[in-house]
Amino acid sequence: MKEENEYKDLIIGGSLPPVDEVYLQNFEIKLGQSLPAGFRRFLLRHNGGGPSKYLFNYYSTENEEEAEGDILRFLGLHDDDPNSIQTKIQGIGGRISSIFVPVGTTNSGDLLCLGVQDEVTGKIFLWKHEFKTLEFIANDFDEFISKLYLP
Repeated sequence: MKEENEYKDLIIGGSLPPVDEVYLQNFEIKLGQSLPAGFRRFLLRHNGGGPSKYLFNYYSTENEEEAEGDILRFLGLHDDDPNSIQTKIQGIGGRISSIFVPVGTTNSGDLLCLGVQDEVTGKIFLWKHEFKTLEFIANDFDEFISKLYLP
């Protein structure tokens, strides 16, 4: 388990109202999947919001080279907020496999997705909405957080 200061050099602003363990468990029941531990901790502590560090690097299979991505904000849990996981799931309406849950948005309208089933469980991917492709970003949520940097 991560220590209390797990994201000490990362500031999260504009979070949604806090959620508790019961709300999170009810979301997981509706989803039909448990969320990986790292993202669960993040939701209970921050419930989404904009990170102070927002750039990350990944290998683009589309371009076959290193690429830079950004995260505008992490999504949180809230029944009626446009920046909630629930709203994004409704908005993508089957365009992404149900083995992925949207957990963040980029400046270009792409989504960061968390794998919740099978071999992708816990892994973070970038869904490029224009091309309808997924790019692997990190092995888990904590690794993704550690990849964030400033220009």
